[in-house]
Amino acid sequence: MKQEELRKKLSRFLKERDMTLYTASLYFRLTTATLSRFKNGKTNLNDRSQHKIEKGLGVVK
Repeated sequence: MKQEELRKKLSRFLKERDMTLYTASLYFRLTTATLSRFKNGKTNLNDRSQHKIEKGLGVVK
């Protein structure tokens, strides 16, 4: 993909979720770290703390 296409997709993603670039980067870092932990079977985040973090980031209400 061209850089301009990626930029448009990213801005659309951020607008749909009402996120800033900073909170989006935190969210992606959190989800990729959590997914890799689940994949390796070494998760230490339970559903409640995962929900608290996502709520703090404004991902869920």
